Amino acid sequence: MIYTESEYRYLIDQALGRLATIGPVGAPQVHPVAFWVDKHNGTIDIGGPDLANSQKYRDIQADARVSLVVDDAAPHPVGPGGQRGRGLEIRAVSSKSCGAIDRCWKNSATTSFGYILVELWPGTSTGQGVTTEMSPLSAALDARSSA
Repeated sequence: MIYTESEYRYLIDQALGRLATIGPVGAPQVHPVAFWVDKHNGTIDIGGPDLANSQKYRDIQADARVSLVVDDAAPHPVGPGGQRGRGLEIRAVSSKSCGAIDRCWKNSATTSFGYILVELWPGTSTGQGVTTEMSPLSAALDARSSA
């Protein structure tokens, strides 16, 4: 997983994210989605009972590049000037689709999640206000952009 432990804990505590896909004419489209972090496989799984019939699913089938933003307002200041906004942006490639929960997930703890249709394989992650510890990937990207 490309996240620090603090970033991972933040992600598993969130219920919704915003998935950005590339639409049919090349314009970005943003969609609210339910997600689950699979720490063992290193993926973020996107699901929903009717996802296979959605524009976001068709977008992903046409172009697997996506970005998922998970954010919220912190209960206490996390940034300069008392800023409370925090979150992570995860750029990923989507893969593996399926429509039946018994083919995708056998774990009864996750059956309320619905159908899992796409897995996101994170490539990069950037965060704001989630932790004072920078993920190894974010630190490398930050160092590269400073050079």
